[in-house]
Amino acid sequence: MLFGHIDLVDHWVIRGWAADTDRPSVSMEVAIFGNGRLIGIHLADQPRDDMKDATGLGSGNHGILFAFDPPLPEGQDHEIVVRFVESGKLVGQWRVPQIQQPAAAQPEEERGKDDAPPSRPFVGSVDRCDAHGIAGWAACEGAPDEVVSVVILIDGHEIARVACDEPREDLAASGQYGNGAHGFEYRLEVPVPVGTTSHIDVRFAESEVALEGGDQLISGIANDAQEVPGIALLEVAADPAPPLSRFVGHVDVASRKELIGWAADRERPDLPVTVVVFVNGQRMAAVQCEAVRPDIVTAGKWASEGHGFRFRFDPPLPEGLDLQVWVRFLDSAEVLANGRKSFAATNSLELLRPILVTAPGRSGTTMLMERLGQCPEVIVANCHPYEVRMLSYYAAAHRVLTMAADLKRSTHPDRLEGDGFFVGFNPFSAEDYEAAFEMKSRHDEFFSSFIPDETFRAFRRIITEYYTRNQDEQRKEHARFFAEKNNNLDVLPRQFARAMFGPTKEIVLVRDPRDLYCSRMSYFKNVPERTLLQQVRWACTQLRKIHEAATPDMIFVRYEDIIQRNGAELMRLSGFLGFELKMDSTLDDTKFTVHGTSVSPASSVGRWRTQLSDAEIAMFDESGSEFFQIFGYEMGKGQ
Repeated sequence: MLFGHIDLVDHWVIRGWAADTDRPSVSMEVAIFGNGRLIGIHLADQPRDDMKDATGLGSGNHGILFAFDPPLPEGQDHEIVVRFVESGKLVGQWRVPQIQQPAAAQPEEERGKDDAPPSRPFVGSVDRCDAHGIAGWAACEGAPDEVVSVVILIDGHEIARVACDEPREDLAASGQYGNGAHGFEYRLEVPVPVGTTSHIDVRFAESEVALEGGDQLISGIANDAQEVPGIALLEVAADPAPPLSRFVGHVDVASRKELIGWAADRERPDLPVTVVVFVNGQRMAAVQCEAVRPDIVTAGKWASEGHGFRFRFDPPLPEGLDLQVWVRFLDSAEVLANGRKSFAATNSLELLRPILVTAPGRSGTTMLMERLGQCPEVIVANCHPYEVRMLSYYAAAHRVLTMAADLKRSTHPDRLEGDGFFVGFNPFSAEDYEAAFEMKSRHDEFFSSFIPDETFRAFRRIITEYYTRNQDEQRKEHARFFAEKNNNLDVLPRQFARAMFGPTKEIVLVRDPRDLYCSRMSYFKNVPERTLLQQVRWACTQLRKIHEAATPDMIFVRYEDIIQRNGAELMRLSGFLGFELKMDSTLDDTKFTVHGTSVSPASSVGRWRTQLSDAEIAMFDESGSEFFQIFGYEMGKGQ
C-alpha cells in the first residue's frame, strides 16, 4: 500500500517521504506540481532513520528532498501538490505563502512625508521550541525600552502575534536592552501530534524577518527540557489536561477497520462535538459526534442522544505496519478515554498476494492462468482448467455469515438444522435478540464489527494456508502471489480480495464480443442462441462499467494481444505484474485442444468473420459500437 507524508515545503525545498509497504526495498517516484503544473519527477530515496525496520519499510531509504531550481518566486502564493507517479495517489499538499519584499530605498530628497521610514534593526532569538510551545526574546536595538511583537507561523499558517514584554533577567543584566522586559512564551493551543513534524517560523512582526533560531522543524514527541537563563521552563506532558475536563467521551471499539464511541461537551451538552482521528501522527479525519446513543443519556446529564460517532477507515488500515491510532477532541486536543490504541504489525507483508483474473467465460482465462502458473513468482492450484476459486467461495461465505438476520427468508432459530446443505444469515442479529445485552450498542457492535472482523481473519488464514501448502509442493520458495479466476465478472470477490489482502493485482481480460459469442455457441451447445447473445451483451455492459470505475491496481488486456504475442502489450502486462510473464509457445497449444473451441489459438481470433451472418454482424455493430471504441475493436464488414 502506498503511504507518504510531506513534512516541509518552502520556496526552496520539499522534504517528506513516500513508500510502498508491499515493496519496502523499492524507492518510489513522486510527481511534484506547482499551481497545477508539473514541476518535476523525483525519486524518494533519501535515508530516513525514523522509517527503518520498525515500520516495515526496510532500510528506510524513502525520503523526499527536492530542491526547486530555480526557487519558487517569492512574490506570490504557491499551491504545491505531490503525488505518486505510479498511481496518482496524493502524498501531500502545501500552501507556500508569498514573501513580502521591502520597498526599494528612495533618495532622501524624493521621500515624502508619508513614506514609510527605513527598516529598523531588530534582534532576538528563539531559545526553546518543542511540540508544546515556543519561548525566546525580541527587541529593537535603537529603542531598548520598546515592546516588540513577533509572528508565529506553523506550516506556513499564522497562528499568533505575541508581544515580547516578559521580564528576562539575562537581558537586563546585559545593559543593552533597557529593563530586559523583552521575553515571550507561547503555548500551542493544540500540541503537535506525536509522530508528526511541523515547520515552526517565528518572525519579527514589523519586518517579517526570522528571529535567530526561528525557523525550525519540530517533532510531536516532546524534547527533554533544558533550562534557559531567565526563562521559566514550559511544562511538558504527553497529554496536558485540566483537573476536570470540559470534554468527556470514550472510544468503545477500535480496530483497523473502524472506530466507535461517543463524545460530549459538559458546558454545551445539547450540541455535538468534533473529534479528530490521527494514525501514526497523521491527521486522518475530523468526525462530528452526532449519532444517536441512547445509552449515554442514562450514563450522564446530556440534553440529547446525539453524541455518538462511528468512523470507518477506507480502505482498512494495513496490517503490515505498526500503527498508533489516537482520537482527540478538536477543541482541546485531549485524548478521549480509551482513545489511544496500538496495533502491532502482523506478517501480512510476507503473505502471498492475490492476482485476480476477471473476465466473462470463454475469454482466455484458462490460457492466462496456464501462463501465470509457469512463473516462479506465482502459485496456481495446478488442476486444469484452473477453477479453484477460494476467494469467490469465502467471499460468498463471509457475506452470508455477516448479513443482517432475515427470519422469514433465511435461517430461523426454530430451523437451525436446515436441510443439512445450506446455512443462512445469523438469526440472532435480529432485533428480537437485542435484549441479550443491556446496551444496544454492544449487540450492534458484536454483529456488525466483531463477527465480520473475526471471520475475515479466519478466512484469510484459510486461503493463505491453502496456497502456502501449494507453494511448498511446487517448491516455489520465492513466490509472492497466488492467482485465481474471478467468478466471471462478480463484483463480490473483487471487493473481498482487496479488503482481505490490501493491494490486489487484477487483470481484466476482454475479448471481441463477436468471437466471444461464437465461442460460447460452440461450447454451450444446449443453450439457446438468444440466451447466449443476451449473456454476451450483459458481459459487455459490465466490462464497460468496470472500465469506467478502474483503479490503479487493475489492467485491461485484450485476449487477441496475448494470443498474437503483442510484444508491447505483453511488456506492459509484465510491468504491471512486476515480473516477466512466460511466453513459451508450447503453452498456447498444450491444453488448448481440451478447453478451446477452435482448431488452434490463432484461429480463435476473428472467427466471427466466417461464422456470423451479415445480419448478426450488423447487430453487433449497432449494439457494441461503444465497447468497440473503448477497447479498440474494428466495426464489422463494410464499415
